[in-house]
Amino acid sequence: MEASQTLVRNMETKRKIREKLLQIRRNLPSPKWAEMSDEITAKISCHPWFQKADTIYGYLSYNQEVDTWPLLAFALQEGKKVAVPKVLGQEMEFYYIKSLQEVYPGMKGIFEPEEIAAHLANDDNALIVMPLVGFDPCRNRLGYGGGYYDRYLKRHPQNPTMGIAFSVQEVAEIPAEETDCRPDLIITEEKEVR
Repeated sequence: MEASQTLVRNMETKRKIREKLLQIRRNLPSPKWAEMSDEITAKISCHPWFQKADTIYGYLSYNQEVDTWPLLAFALQEGKKVAVPKVLGQEMEFYYIKSLQEVYPGMKGIFEPEEIAAHLANDDNALIVMPLVGFDPCRNRLGYGGGYYDRYLKRHPQNPTMGIAFSVQEVAEIPAEETDCRPDLIITEEKEVR
């Protein structure tokens, strides 16, 4: 009984933190959002993990997330293979794209690869660049609550993971469950969290 009560408390705490952080992110002025996104893109593109990776599993930003479109365009320009996620029921898979023109609005308006062009990605060494709604100094990650990345990373634990967020998305502590996966590294416009 104690474990289930703790889980319920943690879920409620996460919900409150998520609401607060999404509001903070929504309130970022557009010029500041663009400037911080550019700074994060520059830090990632110079990072050794990104430079060494032949394949990038990225995400197509929406809803005031760190703008990843320029980063993915740069990766394609550099000759890296790029894959982006597509939700299939309760699971998420990454699919290779050759251009950012091969995506369309899917679930909740999030851009996904076109089904006709989609080829399932299967690179065990791909760098996964993942979104964060929030994070703490221990790299505990708060997502949107669907668990898609947690389930994917449980099936693919060998892939290195890099979470990206704005520094205003950091909180003192995020309750963590056994099913939660922490990124290996978090990059903001101000710092790296290892």
